[in-house]
Amino acid sequence: MKKLVSFLFIGGVSLSVYSQNNQPIIIDQPIKFDKTNITYNTSSKASCSVDTISYTEAKATGVVSVGVYAGSSSAPEGISQYFTAPQDITIHGFSFYAYKADSTDNGTTIDAVVEVYLADGLKLPNGTALVSDTIAIDTTFGGGNLSALKKDVVFDSPIVVNQPYVIVVRNYSTNLLGVVISNYNNSDGGQEWLWGLNVLGNWNNSSNYALDADFLVYPIVSYDIDASFTINDCLSVGGGNVSFTNTSSPIINDAMYNQFAYLGATDTSYVYDFGDGSPTTYNENPTHNYTTSQTYTVTLVTYNVGWKTTCLEQATGVVDICTGINELNNNNIQLYPNPVQNTLNISGVSKNTTINVYDVAGKLVLQDNVINQNLHVVPTTSLNTGIYFVKIISDSNVTSTFKIVKQ
Repeated sequence: MKKLVSFLFIGGVSLSVYSQNNQPIIIDQPIKFDKTNITYNTSSKASCSVDTISYTEAKATGVVSVGVYAGSSSAPEGISQYFTAPQDITIHGFSFYAYKADSTDNGTTIDAVVEVYLADGLKLPNGTALVSDTIAIDTTFGGGNLSALKKDVVFDSPIVVNQPYVIVVRNYSTNLLGVVISNYNNSDGGQEWLWGLNVLGNWNNSSNYALDADFLVYPIVSYDIDASFTINDCLSVGGGNVSFTNTSSPIINDAMYNQFAYLGATDTSYVYDFGDGSPTTYNENPTHNYTTSQTYTVTLVTYNVGWKTTCLEQATGVVDICTGINELNNNNIQLYPNPVQNTLNISGVSKNTTINVYDVAGKLVLQDNVINQNLHVVPTTSLNTGIYFVKIISDSNVTSTFKIVKQ
């Protein structure tokens, strides 16, 4: 493990990351961090609006500030934070917390470089910057209140990414810049190792230094969500089980963008109404039992509960009755006319074939036997108007099932 002798600032006082026994040093005057005052908007909207991703803040139990400056082998000149992008995401800018640590050293401001890169496999910046800008950071400390340290970056032209990216803040000067990170003492990073440090031009993952924290940065993003699902089964005689597979936007399952996913409650983002009067179900990929065979309109509503805004979308699909279920692909059998009124003709059947007719509840309402090979006529005047299933069982026990409509 590499041993980084970086600098942390708490209340503007510098200290070494590691003491001689390789343990972090904590001193007084901490930066104030009170999550009890943090509230997230959960009002539903028909479409997604711009959200501020507070993932690193949600993980944090406290904060400190890391010293960032150039030209030293014992401190980073830049830090980065990794974010996922499971689909197209538009990045409009980001916010972070920083201050110039020493007002007597070459003026009262530092021009920090702010950038966005695509990420490599180590969750570090890769290639050239997708966007780069500068922001002036002054000595305002405000008693350690985060509101006084907040810096907002807004891009002139938003960028779109669809793969993981990293946000970078650099200080190419030798003046001390304090940048706020979460509490590595409490392992606020959750061993995800999402932030990186650039020392003398080389990027290293924070795991190299056992600094289990996050760079407290908030991407300002927008994206679209779609609700969609597939119906994997149809209904035969007497109803049955139908399974559903979610195919909605992948961002809904991402903990960085959906609080339900962050809390391990992803199923809560998917609400199914199965169209049969049963209670709605919170489940991403449910299976539902229908007690009767008819068509049902199923509605899925998806919720993406962002950190500052919530959006929803819905989709519908139809569970249908199986038409022409033929277990051994016996395509020679034909039923006509369909819809039927008084008589049903069945061709392609052999002698000693049994014909059973069931209603949608699975009740046997008519039974007949084939006498003449190839063509058989079934009287249907006794049947009420509605949907029925005709099960044809040959003398060799081959079964075929068809749906008919009685007028």
